[in-house]
Amino acid sequence: MKIKSVSFDLFDTLIDFDFSLMPVVEVEGGMERTTSKNAYDRLYKEGFELPNFFSFHVIWQEISKMVWEEREKDIQNREIRSIDRFRRLSSRFLNLTEDEREEAAKIAMEAHMETLLSATVFDCNRLVMLEKIKKSGILLGLLSNFDHSKGAMSILEKTRILPLLDVCIISEDEGYRKPRGSVFLSLSEKMKLHPSDILFVGDTFDADIIGAKSVEMLTAWLNKGKKISFEKDKGPDFEIRDVTEVIDLINI
Repeated sequence: MKIKSVSFDLFDTLIDFDFSLMPVVEVEGGMERTTSKNAYDRLYKEGFELPNFFSFHVIWQEISKMVWEEREKDIQNREIRSIDRFRRLSSRFLNLTEDEREEAAKIAMEAHMETLLSATVFDCNRLVMLEKIKKSGILLGLLSNFDHSKGAMSILEKTRILPLLDVCIISEDEGYRKPRGSVFLSLSEKMKLHPSDILFVGDTFDADIIGAKSVEMLTAWLNKGKKISFEKDKGPDFEIRDVTEVIDLINI
């Protein structure tokens, strides 16, 4: 087996979310971790006329649920950009001009993204792994479902992953999400490799493994204890518990 590229999913594969780092707010007597309060406070500070926080949070949840459900049901796997999500939010506020709605959407989006990305953690052993792969001459790729490309690029720069990547594709830029086969083909085309020359590593079985296998990529499933039943020929080529185990798979 000659692997010419190892390509990775981003969040919860190379970089983890730790939601215990998210702000905690009181909602109807209960405690909830959410980015909505920071967005609310930022909008309030900028002088926007808003309902009380609870009403704002209810609208926030409604819009978020609507976007998640649309993504799940869309058989084309189209991405809904972060800015479009927050435009839906700002459209629910009365007494705003069109320009004010756009400004409110951008402010809420930026506050949400800053708060979300501050709840990420990165194990430096993963950077050592990537550097070792890079030095071996194997190409490094990244393919991520993320609705805010600027945010993804900022965390890649902060963790020093970005300079190591030969190809980096974020779903906001591509317009489609995994498991759509075309995004994996886009990765292989930009690598100038046949899909079968690429080992794709990810933690989400449906998006990462089924998607990559649909175009004949080799797959390594980062299984963090999930139990999923699948037919043998539809399962991953490899199953790992820690992403750094990829080094053992490619024998470098």
